Amino acid sequence: MKILKYNQLDQSSDLNINKPRLSVLPNGDQILNITDICSKTLPFKKRENYKIISQMVEKNQMDTIIFPSLNKLGYNKLDILKTIKEFDDKGVNVCLKKENINTKNEDKSSNTVIYSILNFLISLFQNEYEIRKERQKDGIEKARLKGNYKKVGGQKPRLSIDQFFNKPKNSFCLEELKKGNSIRKSAINSDISAAQALKVKKFAEASGRL
Repeated sequence: MKILKYNQLDQSSDLNINKPRLSVLPNGDQILNITDICSKTLPFKKRENYKIISQMVEKNQMDTIIFPSLNKLGYNKLDILKTIKEFDDKGVNVCLKKENINTKNEDKSSNTVIYSILNFLISLFQNEYEIRKERQKDGIEKARLKGNYKKVGGQKPRLSIDQFFNKPKNSFCLEELKKGNSIRKSAINSDISAAQALKVKKFAEASGRL
């Protein structure tokens, strides 16, 4: 059995602890011990030793990775689950000691119960992530329309809704849209792009102008 035992520590006085170490169990099994010194919130794939672990998996140099607990894999639930599934899909058993979970059975077949739960949770958290992003986007758009949104990084704030429609071409396009003209025709008559005309329509509807 080829085993890798992983751990994450916030800090350590041992300057060499982040270097891979080999130990041997009484039954002769070899264990490669790998420790990352980093914040537990750092995604697993961005940690110093991830490349070593990934290469070993690709070369079939291990069949089991032992983690002390789920939170040693990172903070973002979706990233954690995807990492576990990625290892499992490549034939590696992921063992979570605290949670008493193994993604493979003793005969190295997939633990179908755990695998089904992983897929379900990935779909669930993926959906939650997309909803949060959409809400954030909607919140920014509403704030921008009210003139309250300002980008970080010293960039100039975007135009308020009134400033947007005070631009002659945007104002003319709005009048064209009010006449019942299509977005394409309104764009041509206003000498703006179709994308800009669509933005005029969207902002006009959001602000009650159309």
